[in-house]
Amino acid sequence: MIASVRILHLTDRLTDRGGAPRHLLSILRAQAERGHEVHLAAGEVDALAERATAGPPCVLFVGRLVAAKGPLEAIEAWRRSGVPLPLVVAGTGPLREAVEAAGAEVLGWVPHDRLAALLRRARALLMPSRWQEPFGIAGLEALSLGVPVVAWDSGGIREWHPGPLVPWGDIDGLSVALRSAAETRAVMPGGFARDSVMDRLERVYAMAGATPLPARPPLAPPPL
Repeated sequence: MIASVRILHLTDRLTDRGGAPRHLLSILRAQAERGHEVHLAAGEVDALAERATAGPPCVLFVGRLVAAKGPLEAIEAWRRSGVPLPLVVAGTGPLREAVEAAGAEVLGWVPHDRLAALLRRARALLMPSRWQEPFGIAGLEALSLGVPVVAWDSGGIREWHPGPLVPWGDIDGLSVALRSAAETRAVMPGGFARDSVMDRLERVYAMAGATPLPARPPLAPPPL
């Protein structure tokens, strides 16, 4: 995630300071097929996660239990929503004890081969990211399985979320959106299928090969 943020900042630096032509930059989406898994990184597997895939419907939170990911905000939104489903948390981190004390079922890290099955239990995925989320791949995987994603408008989430997004920091809005989402199934937006992504990539390569770069003066050497 941090690497993604740095790459985005580097892109701005190249255009603003390095003279790279912004009109020649292209953004390619991650690929995901409906009903197929998007590969997510897995950490240490908690023993409780071994039996997490079978169970009743739930509201789900996936991510490291740190303030930036908003697990405590997710719990508060779940409480206010009144949705009669348990809140299941796949992840671990410094806030684990606080999350468990607040009433969520914490599974620890769930390995990727079990995460898709866990998502199929979910009636909604909560993503109240307090930082500027670079992308939010867990949300895209949820959509590919028909699971609605209830999220704040944070960073790159708007690149794939079909909307509407909840204004950043609005816990009441998050709870209202959760009540609505728990009764529906999601439709994944277009543009993420493998063929669509590969076609776009081929066009980018073709454009790069056919477009000469504009002449510009060389960059000044750094001061000694």
